[in-house]
Amino acid sequence: DITVTPPPDPAPGRHWLTARLSYGGQTYEDVVALDVGGGHRGPTLLTDVGVERVSVRRGERARVPVTLRNTTRGPVNGTLWAVSSWGSWPGVIPDCQGFTVPGGEQQESTIEVDGDAIPPGSYWLMAKVAWHGCVAYTRAVELEVRP
Repeated sequence: DITVTPPPDPAPGRHWLTARLSYGGQTYEDVVALDVGGGHRGPTLLTDVGVERVSVRRGERARVPVTLRNTTRGPVNGTLWAVSSWGSWPGVIPDCQGFTVPGGEQQESTIEVDGDAIPPGSYWLMAKVAWHGCVAYTRAVELEVRP
Protein backbone atom coordinates (compact mmCIF):
# COMPACT_ATOMS: atom_id res chain seq x y z
CA ASP A 1 0.00 0.00 0.00
CA ILE A 2 1.14 3.52 -0.83
CA THR A 3 -0.16 6.83 0.50
CA VAL A 4 0.37 9.92 -1.66
CA THR A 5 0.16 13.32 0.01
CA PRO A 6 -0.04 16.31 -2.35
CA PRO A 7 1.69 19.59 -1.53
CA PRO A 8 -0.47 22.13 0.36
CA ASP A 9 -1.48 24.08 -2.79
CA PRO A 10 -1.08 21.86 -5.91
CA ALA A 11 -1.58 23.36 -9.36
CA PRO A 12 -4.91 22.26 -10.89
CA GLY A 13 -4.82 19.80 -13.80
CA ARG A 14 -3.65 16.28 -14.53
CA HIS A 15 -0.48 15.11 -12.80
CA TRP A 16 1.21 11.70 -13.13
CA LEU A 17 2.27 9.37 -10.33
CA THR A 18 5.00 7.15 -11.74
CA ALA A 19 6.59 4.03 -10.27
CA ARG A 20 9.76 2.58 -11.83
CA LEU A 21 11.59 -0.63 -11.05
CA SER A 22 14.91 -1.71 -12.58
CA TYR A 23 15.50 -5.44 -12.78
CA GLY A 24 17.75 -7.58 -14.96
CA GLY A 25 19.03 -4.60 -16.93
CA GLN A 26 15.56 -3.37 -17.86
CA THR A 27 13.38 -0.62 -16.35
CA TYR A 28 9.68 -1.24 -15.84
CA GLU A 29 7.24 1.62 -15.38
CA ASP A 30 3.62 2.05 -14.35
CA VAL A 31 1.76 5.35 -14.27
CA VAL A 32 -1.55 6.54 -12.84
CA ALA A 33 -3.24 9.91 -13.49
CA LEU A 34 -3.95 12.21 -10.55
CA ASP A 35 -6.51 14.94 -11.31
CA VAL A 36 -6.34 18.01 -9.06
CA GLY A 37 -8.87 20.83 -8.78
CA GLY A 38 -11.84 19.62 -10.78
CA GLY A 39 -9.99 17.09 -12.86
CA HIS A 40 -8.76 17.08 -16.42
CA ARG A 41 -10.91 17.34 -19.52
CA GLY A 42 -9.89 16.22 -22.98
CA PRO A 43 -6.93 14.25 -24.28
CA THR A 44 -3.62 14.17 -22.43
CA LEU A 45 -1.43 14.03 -25.54
CA LEU A 46 -2.34 15.62 -28.88
CA THR A 47 -0.65 14.22 -31.99
CA ASP A 48 -0.48 15.35 -35.61
CA VAL A 49 1.44 14.58 -38.78
CA GLY A 50 2.84 17.89 -40.02
CA VAL A 51 2.27 17.31 -43.75
CA GLU A 52 -0.72 16.67 -46.01
CA ARG A 53 1.18 14.37 -48.35
CA VAL A 54 4.65 12.85 -48.79
CA SER A 55 6.17 12.49 -52.26
CA VAL A 56 9.66 11.12 -52.95
CA ARG A 57 11.54 9.88 -55.99
CA ARG A 58 13.90 6.93 -56.02
CA GLY A 59 17.17 8.17 -54.48
CA GLU A 60 15.43 10.79 -52.31
CA ARG A 61 14.56 10.89 -48.61
CA ALA A 62 11.78 12.84 -46.93
CA ARG A 63 11.42 13.81 -43.28
CA VAL A 64 7.87 13.71 -41.92
CA PRO A 65 7.31 15.71 -38.70
CA VAL A 66 5.02 14.30 -36.00
CA THR A 67 3.99 16.82 -33.34
CA LEU A 68 3.35 15.65 -29.77
CA ARG A 69 1.71 18.16 -27.37
CA ASN A 70 1.35 17.31 -23.69
CA THR A 71 -1.72 18.97 -22.09
CA THR A 72 -0.89 17.75 -18.56
CA ARG A 73 1.26 19.03 -15.69
CA GLY A 74 3.74 16.16 -15.69
CA PRO A 75 6.00 14.50 -18.24
CA VAL A 76 4.53 11.96 -20.66
CA ASN A 77 6.80 9.03 -21.63
CA GLY A 78 5.80 6.92 -24.59
CA THR A 79 6.56 5.20 -27.85
CA LEU A 80 5.90 6.34 -31.41
CA TRP A 81 5.64 3.86 -34.29
CA ALA A 82 5.68 4.66 -37.99
CA VAL A 83 2.77 2.78 -39.55
CA SER A 84 2.42 2.42 -43.33
CA SER A 85 0.95 0.19 -46.00
CA TRP A 86 2.25 -3.21 -46.98
CA GLY A 87 5.30 -2.94 -49.24
CA SER A 88 6.54 0.35 -47.81
CA TRP A 89 7.87 -0.92 -44.45
CA PRO A 90 11.58 -1.19 -45.37
CA GLY A 91 11.67 2.51 -46.30
CA VAL A 92 9.73 4.01 -43.37
CA ILE A 93 12.14 4.51 -40.45
CA PRO A 94 12.56 4.27 -37.57
CA ASP A 95 9.77 1.80 -37.02
CA CYS A 96 9.73 2.56 -33.26
CA GLN A 97 11.10 5.42 -31.15
CA GLY A 98 10.72 6.50 -27.54
CA PHE A 99 9.84 10.02 -26.41
CA THR A 100 9.37 12.17 -23.32
CA VAL A 101 7.33 15.38 -23.55
CA PRO A 102 7.56 17.62 -20.46
CA GLY A 103 4.32 18.83 -18.88
CA GLY A 104 2.58 21.57 -20.86
CA GLU A 105 5.11 21.41 -23.69
CA GLN A 106 5.28 20.30 -27.31
CA GLN A 107 7.97 18.48 -29.25
CA GLU A 108 8.48 17.10 -32.72
CA SER A 109 9.53 13.59 -33.65
CA THR A 110 10.47 12.59 -37.18
CA ILE A 111 9.63 9.69 -39.46
CA GLU A 112 11.99 9.33 -42.40
CA VAL A 113 10.98 7.94 -45.79
CA ASP A 114 13.69 6.39 -48.01
CA GLY A 115 12.57 6.36 -51.66
CA ASP A 116 15.25 3.78 -52.54
CA ALA A 117 13.76 1.18 -50.18
CA ILE A 118 10.14 1.39 -51.42
CA PRO A 119 8.88 0.28 -54.84
CA PRO A 120 7.25 3.08 -56.87
CA GLY A 121 3.56 3.42 -56.07
CA SER A 122 0.97 5.02 -53.81
CA TYR A 123 0.82 4.15 -50.11
CA TRP A 124 -0.41 5.63 -46.82
CA LEU A 125 1.53 6.69 -43.72
CA MET A 126 0.56 7.55 -40.12
CA ALA A 127 1.99 7.44 -36.61
CA LYS A 128 0.79 5.28 -33.73
CA VAL A 129 1.52 6.71 -30.30
CA ALA A 130 1.27 4.90 -26.94
CA TRP A 131 1.77 6.46 -23.50
CA HIS A 132 0.69 5.73 -19.93
CA GLY A 133 -1.83 3.07 -20.98
CA CYS A 134 -3.27 5.15 -23.85
CA VAL A 135 -3.00 4.63 -27.62
CA ALA A 136 -3.75 7.09 -30.44
CA TYR A 137 -3.24 7.23 -34.19
CA THR A 138 -2.59 10.35 -36.27
CA ARG A 139 -4.51 10.90 -39.46
CA ALA A 140 -3.18 9.00 -42.48
CA VAL A 141 -1.45 10.89 -45.27
CA GLU A 142 -0.68 9.79 -48.81
CA LEU A 143 2.84 8.48 -49.44
CA GLU A 144 3.84 8.51 -53.12
CA VAL A 145 7.07 7.03 -54.43
CA ARG A 146 7.89 8.01 -58.01
CA PRO A 147 10.48 6.37 -60.28
